[in-house]
Amino acid sequence: MYLNLNIFKINNMKKTIKDIKKVGVICVLSKEPMHGYKLMKELEKRMDKKINPSFIYPSLKKFEKEGYIRVKVKKIGKRKIKKYIITDKGRKLCKDIRHQLKEILKEFFEEYGE
Repeated sequence: MYLNLNIFKINNMKKTIKDIKKVGVICVLSKEPMHGYKLMKELEKRMDKKINPSFIYPSLKKFEKEGYIRVKVKKIGKRKIKKYIITDKGRKLCKDIRHQLKEILKEFFEEYGE
């Protein structure tokens, strides 16, 4: 997964915000497995921004396809509840992204001051 963090170009701002939300999905799941609705609410709380299900569920599906998360399905009556669980590959991605962000911010503050 490529993370576009060139936040200083206005025309890239929309993409950057979307990438940051994707980072949030992986990193929140690194704390504990959860179902999509709980994940969405946790991201909203952490980002202080409304998160649309049309963003969450396609992102989860893509992360599953890429091997960053796996899905555990539990059947309750006629309903199927999906719980999303981060994989080792996903944990490594989250760790790498955190490191990358720290380096970018460190360089920025060294260049422009705090």
